[in-house]
Amino acid sequence: MLNRSIFVNLYLQARGIAITERNIRAEWKRAGIWPLNKQKLLENPEVVNFGRTTPEYQPAPVKEGPNRLLGTPKKPEEYQELGAKIKAKVTPRTRRAVRKLVHAALQERTGTQALRTELQGYRKEALDDEVIKRSKRLQKDAVQTLVGPRTGQGGSRGQKTF
Repeated sequence: MLNRSIFVNLYLQARGIAITERNIRAEWKRAGIWPLNKQKLLENPEVVNFGRTTPEYQPAPVKEGPNRLLGTPKKPEEYQELGAKIKAKVTPRTRRAVRKLVHAALQERTGTQALRTELQGYRKEALDDEVIKRSKRLQKDAVQTLVGPRTGQGGSRGQKTF
């Protein structure tokens, strides 16, 4: 029986024997690229007709129609719709797995929404605390400006200076 480790050992032995500098140069000569002939390489039809390998830009899938199911579902209805499409084409055993996945995704979404709401509450609370601290500081500064500095510069009788 030929398993992976035996194959790798046999491959390494064959590679050491077959892939030598002499054999590589012989194949290059047979292909006509040894001694190195740059002009022949540049005249090769594959090089001459080399086209663009990067695919053209494809806009994002439309939210309506069949492409809508290719995106990441955001709403519970989208999860249900995607699950129904998959369930229609699979075996009963796979349907159960799909149902579990849809249920888990909905639970995850619900948990995420709960955490998001909790985080918004904490942020609002922190903002309110900051506003209160700021308003107390502004009130304190306003009182100090009204009273004036306490270094004796406020007048001889302790009168307020404005």
